[in-house]
Amino acid sequence: MRQQIASSPGASVNPVANGSSFTERYRPILAMVAVLLFTWTPYFYLRYAMPGVYSPFKSAYEAYRLDLGNPIAKETKITQTSEVKHKNAWVFWTKENNAFYRLPIGGGIDGSTWSEIHYPNPPAGENWRDEKYTGTLIRVPSGSPPTGGIAFAWYNDPKEWEWIGGMESHCGFTETPTFIQEFQHGKILGVVRSEQGNAQVIVLLDSGSVSFKPTAEKAPNCDP
Repeated sequence: MRQQIASSPGASVNPVANGSSFTERYRPILAMVAVLLFTWTPYFYLRYAMPGVYSPFKSAYEAYRLDLGNPIAKETKITQTSEVKHKNAWVFWTKENNAFYRLPIGGGIDGSTWSEIHYPNPPAGENWRDEKYTGTLIRVPSGSPPTGGIAFAWYNDPKEWEWIGGMESHCGFTETPTFIQEFQHGKILGVVRSEQGNAQVIVLLDSGSVSFKPTAEKAPNCDP
């Protein structure tokens, strides 16, 4: 015979013994909380947690928002940038990540395919910035031989570089920093100079397309 135990007045009651669990009792409230979290978490992330777009990049970003996606990091400051035009490509070197961004020239820059490649710096004590020196190591059919890090990379991996052709112009920025910002599907680099000396930023999409966009910022001056 099962013995029944009567609870005394004021004693706590086990909800499970009464046939009602905590989850069942508060299921509607828990469901409401889940809906609120699902609905509002993306908003709060976009509003407060997601990095903002660097101010000089905003105009270009708005034009390519759907292609670039959201920013995934704050902009990175580049203390030294080289902007070099070769016969078949623009090449930008950025110091902080020691990267070369190669933008082929062919039927106009916009819509071209770009690539990012990394090489070690030239060894100290060798004059890789001197065209006379690099000209003895690298032959180009027209234009000037490459210099600096491009020449060092070309000399060590000619098949990867000879397609860019001879150097036509060079501009280095050290007084004015440039910036680069990563997005879900690409990056923006700037501010750099156009051939006419105007300020511009470069939109580099993971799909391979390249676009140069003007900006109201002041164009950096080339180092003397």
